[in-house]
Amino acid sequence: MKWSGQHIYDLISRFRGDVYFEGGVNFNTDTVTFTSANADDPAVIIENTTADAQAARLQFKKHRGVDAIDGDNIGEIEFWGYDDGTPSTQLYAKIFAEIHDATAGEESGKLAFNVANHDGGLDSGLTLTGGSVSSEVDVTVGLGANSVVTIPGNIDLAGDVDVDGTLETDALTIGGVTVAAAGTASITTLGTIGTGVWEGTAIASDQQKHLMHYSIAGFGIADGTNYEMVNQLSGNTAPFEHNISIGADGVTATTTNNIVRSAGIVMPRACTLKRWTGWATSNGSGDSFVGLFKVTPTRNDNTALSAVELEEFQFTALGHSKMEDFDIVEGDMTATAIAAGDIIISGIKGVSGKTIYFTSTFEVEF
Repeated sequence: MKWSGQHIYDLISRFRGDVYFEGGVNFNTDTVTFTSANADDPAVIIENTTADAQAARLQFKKHRGVDAIDGDNIGEIEFWGYDDGTPSTQLYAKIFAEIHDATAGEESGKLAFNVANHDGGLDSGLTLTGGSVSSEVDVTVGLGANSVVTIPGNIDLAGDVDVDGTLETDALTIGGVTVAAAGTASITTLGTIGTGVWEGTAIASDQQKHLMHYSIAGFGIADGTNYEMVNQLSGNTAPFEHNISIGADGVTATTTNNIVRSAGIVMPRACTLKRWTGWATSNGSGDSFVGLFKVTPTRNDNTALSAVELEEFQFTALGHSKMEDFDIVEGDMTATAIAAGDIIISGIKGVSGKTIYFTSTFEVEF
């Protein structure tokens, strides 16, 4: 204590009541300790009573006296307790701030929340780091591959998710569409996978789409009115010559003998007609037609069968020395659904006495 005209004495001062400081207080010492034997004490209360929107502040300042450098610690809060051994004191947690980048005009900080992890070592479980550009803060959560981050609520992500390990979820919804429902291990809905390499287990054949291609070709002398289908296999020009009439639109019923002996293509599975591509010629100069049809037989039934048009190609004859091409896709076809067991046949129609030739391939998707 010191009073005017006296010496300074090193004494201990004890205050049994409250102590009020109405001015600033500076403690020029290494350590200030608050001790209490009461439960939940001591308590350090910093209170602001001004009627405004501002609050009290707790400031940590680091003054090197020279330029700061990256990695300088500028404040720490430590949490100590006993272990159950001797016992001895143990540092269980620490919050510390440091300078991430001290470059003038590009200053950024780093705030880390550290905890003792299993062996008493202290490592960061949450780190916030100022980014390399304005309005960017990078966040690191967890420590190492064995860390588990639990978020009980929802996560709303505006950017990308980069998962280096395994992504486990009870349910997955993308763009409002449920991809995997809760309680199931199956993906129920999946959009288009644009690029990449499939590295999962083999996909069962019946879960894949397959494109198959079938050749169909022939010729015939038109009667001027009707579509004509392939001659019976017993004929010496079978299975290419078309000379059996099936009506002007190609759907007039014909005998089961004509169908089964036409060498038509039997489809082994239900499928969709995707494309029909080919070339055709006809002598003369009138309109010529090449048609693709399906027939659906019934076992042990001799009822005459009517074909269903899948698509027809109409062209103006150019003479046999000049070919006309066609390439018709699914969206432009008359019908595309084909059942397992359906028989695909072809037909030609044109100016009476004129000969039509064609060769083609049709594509189906199983």
